[in-house]
Amino acid sequence: MPDIISIQNISFSYPEKAPIFSHFSTAIHTKTATALTAPSGAGKTTLLHLIAGLLKPQEGQILFPPSHHKISMVFQENRLIPSASIVKNIKLVNKKLSDSEICTLLKQAELENYATYKPGSLSGGEQRRAAILRALAADFSILLLDEPFTGLDVTIKEKISQLIKQNTIDKTLILVTHNPDDIELLKCKTAVQL
Repeated sequence: MPDIISIQNISFSYPEKAPIFSHFSTAIHTKTATALTAPSGAGKTTLLHLIAGLLKPQEGQILFPPSHHKISMVFQENRLIPSASIVKNIKLVNKKLSDSEICTLLKQAELENYATYKPGSLSGGEQRRAAILRALAADFSILLLDEPFTGLDVTIKEKISQLIKQNTIDKTLILVTHNPDDIELLKCKTAVQL
């Protein structure tokens, strides 16, 4: 049996809202890049949150291969800790990282001059890059990306997409985006239509 994340017959609705999923099933292959595609409001972000375990399906289940339990995520919002420097935000997810390893990451995202800055001192695009670095710094087997390139110009987007690809070799990447260019940038091999 191939290594898949098996989404089996799930149903989910928010309180007093119409169902987002009603007996929905699909399979996502591991160790590859997959895009989740659907119109706005169809449940792409909700499905990421269900995969991440932040929400629980009311019916059905999501099954992972044994080696795929470590999940890292870039949310639509940056969710950086306002009182912590960028370096400390990154160290929060992986205390094993040395200062030089974090410095290398920051250089790759052109953030080396902001290591000691707090998120509020950074532009929206700089905060976005810091949020992506933090997700990449974690020990993960699955990386969930929810509109990861929001607020990034084309040049930075290409640089960050290279960084993401370098850090997800032999790992599972699941991308939510409205932009077909992002799917191409991250070389998503399959697309799951919700």
